[in-house]
Amino acid sequence: MGIIGCGGIGSGIISNLVSYGVKNFILMDPDVVEPSNITRQPLFSLQDLSKQKTEVLRSFIKNRVKNASVETYNKKFELEDDLKYFEDVDILIFAADSSNFKDILSDNITTPENILEKFSYEPLPK
Repeated sequence: MGIIGCGGIGSGIISNLVSYGVKNFILMDPDVVEPSNITRQPLFSLQDLSKQKTEVLRSFIKNRVKNASVETYNKKFELEDDLKYFEDVDILIFAADSSNFKDILSDNITTPENILEKFSYEPLPK
């Protein structure tokens, strides 16, 4: 399972997937836990302040799922080359902060959404 974005939406998705027994994750997010995250993102606590969100969520997963596999990348998803981190996933979820909606509608501007849209429509290699 690939998750891009480990904030409010991403951490909620991770919490639910863990409760269903999913145990293989690849997480990508550049952010650290900030005070404003504590009230909006229940998987983070005061002890997590200034820690990478991906690392906090790795601990959350590993403390709840036996034999969990969690790879983390503390970077922003912004280039088509970033898809290499997710080559072996069956499902890739984009839960990061969204770009400007006008940019999403333009094929000439590279946004995470455009990269993922192009990736999702490409035929599988034979």
